[in-house]
Amino acid sequence: MPDLRMIRISLETTENNVPTQPSEPNAQEMQDNNGKTNETKTIFKSLIIGKGFETAKRLIIQGVDVGLNRQFSINEDYMGETTYQNAKNVIGKVTSIASTIGGGTLAGAQVGGLWGAVIGGVISTIGVGVSETLSVQGKMSQTFRSLNASNVELNYARARAGLTDGSNGTEN
Repeated sequence: MPDLRMIRISLETTENNVPTQPSEPNAQEMQDNNGKTNETKTIFKSLIIGKGFETAKRLIIQGVDVGLNRQFSINEDYMGETTYQNAKNVIGKVTSIASTIGGGTLAGAQVGGLWGAVIGGVISTIGVGVSETLSVQGKMSQTFRSLNASNVELNYARARAGLTDGSNGTEN
């Protein structure tokens, strides 16, 4: 069984320069019926509220996405659908980059104040830049591999059909 210990911090206030004695909390104030402190309950409540907010946001976005995609399909508006998907990807990418940089800045500010915020922001910006560069390079490599495979298949099909020097098989 793990050893669970509670650290109790008491604050003393002074009134007319006479220190007051902190009162001893009773067991009911320190713990609820499951043995969790009030602080732990507050943390759990905020986590549950945050999770509920994220779930509601995700469901709303998915509902709008399904409705718009259905409308694009009904109208056979493939260009509109492509534009919508591209805009959604850009917004998601910008949001991700902004939250990463903001998180780095806030973490740096917690550790080192103003200079920590600057350093945290710079480090997270560099990290995002390297990550995005590697992602783009990976996608380019995949595209080039696909193009090379298509070229090899096309050249093979042309050789089997007796087409040489890039001709289409027309004799003029």
